Amino acid sequence: MIKAVIFDLDGTLLYTLKVLSNACNMALEKMGLPPIKTNSYKYLVGCGADKLMEGMLRTVKHKAEEEDIAKLKEYFNQSYSENLFYKTKPYYGIDRMLDNLKKQGLKLGVFSNKPDEYTQLLISALLPDRFDAVRGKKEDTPRKPDPAGALYIAKELGAEPADCLYIGDSGVDMQTAHNGGLTACGVTWGFRSRQELEDAGADHLADTPEALGDYILA
Repeated sequence: MIKAVIFDLDGTLLYTLKVLSNACNMALEKMGLPPIKTNSYKYLVGCGADKLMEGMLRTVKHKAEEEDIAKLKEYFNQSYSENLFYKTKPYYGIDRMLDNLKKQGLKLGVFSNKPDEYTQLLISALLPDRFDAVRGKKEDTPRKPDPAGALYIAKELGAEPADCLYIGDSGVDMQTAHNGGLTACGVTWGFRSRQELEDAGADHLADTPEALGDYILA
C-alpha cells in the first residue's frame, strides 16, 4: 500500500528544458563555444551541475578541464538564477493529479538533484501548497542515484521506504528508488525514453499524469 509519494522535479513535475538549454547555451557563448541543440540537453541533465558541465564540454568537443568546468558552471549559475522561470511550467494535468492525491490523504514530497534553493523557489511559485516535504541538492545530500535524499524525505513524510513510491523520468531516478528500497515509477512525458526507464527496471510506467494518479490510487 502506497502511503507516500516522492517526485523528481525536472522532466517529471515541471517542463524545464527551455530554461536549462537557454542558460547552458548562454554559458557556452561566454566561453566562446558553440551552442547545443535544445533536445540534446535531454540526455545531459539529471545528474547535477558538474556532470552537466562536463557533458556540455564533451558535446562541443572541448576538453573538460577542471578550470573550464568551474568557469562554465559560474556562467551557467548566473544565467540560470536570473532566468529561473523562463518558459518553465508544470506539465499539463500535474496540478490536478497532485490535488487528487492530497484529497486522498497521501503524503507528497519532492527530491531533486537541482540545488535546494532553486527547487524550493520553483515549487513554492508553480506548485504551492501541495507538498509536505521538498529537498534539492545540498552539501550534506549526495546526488542521485544515491538514495539518501529520497530516504530523508520518506522519513520526513513518516513512511517506510517500502511504502513509498519514487517517480521520475530517467534511469537515474529508477536506480535511486531501487537503491533505497522504494517502488520505482517512470513517467514517459519527460526528458528520457521509455526504453531507458524499462532498462533501468521501472516497476511501473505512466504515460500521463492522469494515468499516474489512477495507478497510485488504485
